[in-house]
Amino acid sequence: MRAWQRSGISPEASAVMSLMTSGRTGTSRRTVLRGVAAAGALAATGVFTGCGMPGTRRNPAECRAPDRSDSDRRLVVSNWPLYIDVSEENESLRPTLELFSKRSGISVTYQEDINDNNEFFGKVRNQLSACQPIERDIIVLTDWMAARLVRLGWVQPLDKDKLPNVAANLLDTLRDRPWDTDNKYAVPWQSGLSGIAYNGNVTSEVRSMDELLTRPDLRGKVTCLSEMRDTMGLLLLDQGSDPTTFTEQEFNQALNKLQAAVDSGHIRRFTGNDYAQELAKGDIAACVAWSGDVIQLNFDDPKVRFVPPDAGVMLWSDNMQIPNEATHQANAEKFMNFYYEPSVAAELAAWVNYICPVKSAQEEMDKIDPELAENPLIFPDELCMDPARIHVVQADTDVTPYDTITAGSRSTYHTGNAVRQVAEAMRDKLIALAAEQFGTSEVTLDADGLHAGEQHVSLPDLVRARFGARGATLTTEANFTTQWTPYDKETGRSEQVTEHWFAGAVGAQIAVDTATGRVHIEHLAVAGDVGKAINPRLVEQQLTGAAIMGIGHALFDQLVVDQGQLTNGTLLDYQLPSSKDLPDKLTPLIVESPHRTGPFGAKGVGETGILAVAPAIANAVRDSIGVRITELPLTPEAIVTALQQRDSSEQEDR
Repeated sequence: MRAWQRSGISPEASAVMSLMTSGRTGTSRRTVLRGVAAAGALAATGVFTGCGMPGTRRNPAECRAPDRSDSDRRLVVSNWPLYIDVSEENESLRPTLELFSKRSGISVTYQEDINDNNEFFGKVRNQLSACQPIERDIIVLTDWMAARLVRLGWVQPLDKDKLPNVAANLLDTLRDRPWDTDNKYAVPWQSGLSGIAYNGNVTSEVRSMDELLTRPDLRGKVTCLSEMRDTMGLLLLDQGSDPTTFTEQEFNQALNKLQAAVDSGHIRRFTGNDYAQELAKGDIAACVAWSGDVIQLNFDDPKVRFVPPDAGVMLWSDNMQIPNEATHQANAEKFMNFYYEPSVAAELAAWVNYICPVKSAQEEMDKIDPELAENPLIFPDELCMDPARIHVVQADTDVTPYDTITAGSRSTYHTGNAVRQVAEAMRDKLIALAAEQFGTSEVTLDADGLHAGEQHVSLPDLVRARFGARGATLTTEANFTTQWTPYDKETGRSEQVTEHWFAGAVGAQIAVDTATGRVHIEHLAVAGDVGKAINPRLVEQQLTGAAIMGIGHALFDQLVVDQGQLTNGTLLDYQLPSSKDLPDKLTPLIVESPHRTGPFGAKGVGETGILAVAPAIANAVRDSIGVRITELPLTPEAIVTALQQRDSSEQEDR
């Protein structure tokens, strides 16, 4: 059993717990993020940071050492403690490692010196940022830290031709991860689940985080993991939130629940994986736990069990990578390829008891230990690996593949139509299943389930009845493509060049200081025809945001060029509207005239709220001072100049 603390007290956990125990109130996600930064987490977490520090990014091609593998048959590996198989007769021997050396002739220095992702990062960051060797050929780090090293350019790309076993046997669920598309920089060593564990000798089964943190019989007998990606991730899932896209309100809700459990004494303490012995002894009754630890405890006491919460589990992987300036890359790739032989992978998994990332290892495990071969926490079946129940937290713009933006002026129109079609297809599939069960085609679907006359069945019961206890994954897909007519090249006309246009209107009430030329907006009303407001509050926010951008366009935005050189190319010099420049009153107005082909009549908002702002303000200025200004922006200088020209012209007319 691993007796190390997987992530220690992470900076995120420290920040959150210091806020919890300081007696402060009003803790929010924003406050937590400030605390994280204060704890030095800018360099410690790939979840909350936006970019690397200046000068730390490297080009792996420029930090590549000559490979001495052919002449120097050595290899240095850094891994977590007790994360490899050990001989029962001699604990100093590691059978699979011995087999690798015997077959390859490569001598391996195997170091168990990674006790914490953040701590290890701190050890090697100075060397890697300076293109200096760290005297290791393979390092094993958890997803988020492995992703950071990829982003920083601190690891070498792998030669896929030398990894045929990885190409053939890596689980499909671990291929092409967002931070390592095409599996170019990392090979999973092991994976694991974060969920709930309980000791059946002292308590009954715990199925949810809500039970874990509120059940009276568990008070003072619960521990949670100090790694916030696990504890907070499970709490977010429990309340129905997505850990990859949670809002500040959702985070606060989960955090408040955790704080309440701490304040009431329900949670005894926060731990690394040192919870294991306390759980085995019954000193704690239940806890947030890692799957492999609990499987090992289960060998000695079958009543100690791991429970995937009903709301879902958190999935993580530890990954082999080759750091820059490593001098034995070919040897390292032979090592990686060796551990993707199914028989070798099975022997490793039989000892560490985490999720095996290697296909066909289950069949080899059956020869070693048939009971382990059937353990879904080592070899998950399709039900356990259902993406709806397992959330891989990698939503980080630093490490996801490049895209322009996830947006578009007509996103609601296009994606909304596709979503509606796929939902209709799923509805039809469920109705067909219910019709088969009821023996009639007169079936309806509503929020309570499916109905046929007096007969009724809920969705879970329908799936269980049709597919049995193991369940099934029901999927549908749909595509939506807009229809349009190409324009005539001679006339530039088309009967339908787009599915819909943006229609909007803006009204502005302003006051102009004729001495300074400053425009003060008293009231700005922005109306947009959105077809149908699928999310009215979001539509109002978009209209409001567009109006503020329009104010910048009307009064501030200006590129100043002197002799071909841009002179205001920074935010210090390029003037944008501040909060003091906003209208005294800003009113978004939603107009709904359903579009014939839009999802429920919806169409895009896009530019609806911005296009008419500058003309409306310019017209209001004309009404206020009696002068038409035809160039933007309407700066105080432009208005004073226009007033002076007007006055001069009037004097000449006299």
